[in-house]
Amino acid sequence: MSRFQQIGKIAAAIAVCVGVMSCGNDGGTGPSTPATLDSTDYSSAAMTQRATVSMLDAHIATIKQANAPGIQLNATQLRAFWSPSSTLQQRTIPPFVSYIDSLHTVLLFIAGRTFDPATTPNGNGGVYHDVLLDKYGLELAEVIAKSLQVAALYNGARADANIATPEPRTRLQRIVASLGGHPMFANTDDTSNAYRDRGLMKYIARRDKNDGAGPYGLIKSAILRLQEIGKGGAATRTDSVNAEQQWRVAVEEGIARTVISYFLEAIDEMNKATDDEGRADAMHDYSEAIGFLYGLRAMHPSERRITTAQIDEICTLALAPWGGTPTCYLFLKDPSALAKLDASTGAVSKIAAVYGLSAADVNDCKVNWISQQSRK
Repeated sequence: MSRFQQIGKIAAAIAVCVGVMSCGNDGGTGPSTPATLDSTDYSSAAMTQRATVSMLDAHIATIKQANAPGIQLNATQLRAFWSPSSTLQQRTIPPFVSYIDSLHTVLLFIAGRTFDPATTPNGNGGVYHDVLLDKYGLELAEVIAKSLQVAALYNGARADANIATPEPRTRLQRIVASLGGHPMFANTDDTSNAYRDRGLMKYIARRDKNDGAGPYGLIKSAILRLQEIGKGGAATRTDSVNAEQQWRVAVEEGIARTVISYFLEAIDEMNKATDDEGRADAMHDYSEAIGFLYGLRAMHPSERRITTAQIDEICTLALAPWGGTPTCYLFLKDPSALAKLDASTGAVSKIAAVYGLSAADVNDCKVNWISQQSRK
């Protein structure tokens, strides 16, 4: 049984506990359990968390201006949303602050140049069709964006979870907002929805079937259980610990499923590519996977299922070793290199093994369930 399935059993127990609280023993109706988090004072209570998510979006948008040929970047632009005084950097764990700084240095060098697959890795890096790649073929904007989903947003939520607040709901609002969610738990990234998910919750929602058993549903049920406990509902210490663990584990496995999704998309895109546009799309998807995979390193080792050694093994197998020299440009030169990523013996198979995912689970990772179910 995978840890995700084990957490699902915990979630079921939590649901039973909440159900008991909702019904009196005499068949009457007791306190109802809301389907959403109390949003009283949410805008002000979670202002920092919401601003951090927006800063990350704005920072990546700034970098992606250089996806067009001839567009350069300067240090002032990069510091607009990434500086010691910005909440984005302040909520990022220190090792990743220096790592992101190092990627910014490379971005300043390659912006305005042109990437040539024929000369990589001996060239300078630059624009390849409509993405800005370093000389090894990584789209650094996506590596930054996805690694900070964890290093800044998840770790911000983790920090918020450890700070007691006068109103218990405030702590929970901040956790949800830091992850990019909203008290309404919309489970969609559709732009027409005022409560849509952003940040990390957006990606987790895409991997969720909206049946209550997926990563998004488990985060929601854990937060709502903690809300009931905070209101004085009947609970044991174990109930609280289980709920706190549940949302963390669900976030991790939502990330793992997202990595699988992007690796599989990269394989599909590269296999069907007939021009630079298709190959650029594949490297874009691949870079998103690597960013999230690096991001898993930012989770506290004692609080994640995957070990640091396993993350590093998978990164190396996927041709983007942490702290080493990537050779992912090989995907552009030798289609057989894609086996490094696949579900048979490649990176996807390793991730699936860590999380106890079946072949059917892996296939589910390919699906954007928001789109599949037309969730608005």
